[in-house]
Amino acid sequence: MLSLDSKILAQEIPKTAQVVLVDAPCTGQSLIAKGGKAPGCFHPVAINTNANRQKRILANSAQLVADQGYLAYMTCTYSPEENEQVAAWFLDRFPQFQAVEISHLCEYQSHLTSLPCYRLFPQQGLGSGAFTILLQNLSNASTQELPAEFLERPGIIHL
Repeated sequence: MLSLDSKILAQEIPKTAQVVLVDAPCTGQSLIAKGGKAPGCFHPVAINTNANRQKRILANSAQLVADQGYLAYMTCTYSPEENEQVAAWFLDRFPQFQAVEISHLCEYQSHLTSLPCYRLFPQQGLGSGAFTILLQNLSNASTQELPAEFLERPGIIHL
């Protein structure tokens, strides 16, 4: 487990991960449902800024995914611009990826797209809200080995 800029990871360890989890920074609209504060979380500028950051993170993270591996994208916001629209943008630019249907989540299918992606809302009694989509890299090129020296970097947590 690690937390480094996705651009650095894309440069140093491309095509090495079977699973990449992207819990993207977002406007945090669901924090309000938790009783927290998220000033400006519904402002169009904040939404656009976060959507653009999410696109950058996803594009870099895609470089990490080994062939036939998976990329899970999730946020804790309700904004379609940060959720379904980011997913559609990603799939348009990375045709080697395909959205994967998760049968256990079908009842939470987003009504805003035909992509298999899922939304949870506070009124469903499953928390304060979330969005997720699972993407698979369908490429059959070559997978890279994780360089041993990468694992010796400060901040790397071995699980």
